[in-house]
Parts: sequence; structure tokens; C-alpha cells
Amino acid sequence: LPEFGLIDTQNDAEIIQTRGLDTAPWAQKWALFFLYPYSLTAAKNFLLWFLTGELLPLDLVPEPYRSWIMSLPFCNAVYLPVGYLTGRLPKEMFLRGFITTTYGILFFAVAGMILWKQGLKKYVGTGA
Repeated sequence: LPEFGLIDTQNDAEIIQTRGLDTAPWAQKWALFFLYPYSLTAAKNFLLWFLTGELLPLDLVPEPYRSWIMSLPFCNAVYLPVGYLTGRLPKEMFLRGFITTTYGILFFAVAGMILWKQGLKKYVGTGA
């Protein structure tokens, strides 16, 4: 069904397995369904717009969800600077944003190092 962005998964999976490219079977199963990955990018952008407060002001989000979103480093991109500049948020909240940003940087740095080391273990180089 190429008109829907789907390809022949059985035939492509056999090709991948016979060429020795079967390193991440869970990724293969999903990757073979998407011919155009723009929908994944749009979903990621929508989620980030929501978490930063760009799509919907975080003041309108109910309290249990709002405190959870505010503890993530994403709200520091739009919501906290605008709230601080307009006087809606106290200075303590703005300083708390620096702490959550620091934790976010540390978390993603450690996660990136772990994924990089795992990727190096599975990397197969070919060529001259």
C-alpha cells in the first residue's frame, strides 16, 4: 500500500535479516511502517509546544499536571521568561527554572553518553 506510506514489511524484514542488519528488531518493526517520518516530527513539535507553554499557557492547565510540567526543563523556553517579564511569576519561580534546566542538562548528558556507548558496541563499519 505505497499510497498510504506503508511498504512491504515482510519482504523488507527478510532483506534486513539476510544482510545482517538485525541489530534492533523493535526499531525495524516501526521504521518499516513509515515512509514519510514527518508525522513523527509534527507530533514531537506539538508535544514540545505544549510543554513549553507556547501552545497553551500553563496557567490554564489543572494543578496536578501543571506542577508536573513545571518540574520539567521545557517550560523554561517560553513560559517562565514570559511570565517573569510580564510580572505574573515571582523571582523564586524564575530561579527554580535554572535548577530544573541544570537537572535536565545533566539527565540528557548522561542518557546521551549511555546511548553513545551502546551504539559504539553495536556499530559495524563497512567500506574501504
